[in-house]
Amino acid sequence: MKNSLFIILVLINLVACDSNLTYENINQKARQVREELKRREAKEKMESQEVLNRALTLIPEDEKTVQDRMRRQEELKTKVLKGVLEHSIYNIRENIKNIEASIRERTKGIIR
Repeated sequence: MKNSLFIILVLINLVACDSNLTYENINQKARQVREELKRREAKEKMESQEVLNRALTLIPEDEKTVQDRMRRQEELKTKVLKGVLEHSIYNIRENIKNIEASIRERTKGIIR
């Protein structure tokens, strides 16, 4: 939206400055502006990525930080495994209930 508005303003200024411009000239100028905007955005993105990479590599990790990170990873693994186990137990219980209901339904006629 911001880029579109910028392009429109540039085109209005171009038309106001030189009324002899053809449609092709205006399109060419618009393409040039779009390409320049893309280049600027790519450059900004690359620079921000470089800053982020430098920040991440400059952060020193002492032994306590490493141990805390490892502890948090182990806690997360434990929570995930516990959740998976609880979900599996729940599914097993539901399957047993379904099997029991199926057996009751099938044996209903036999017992009577």
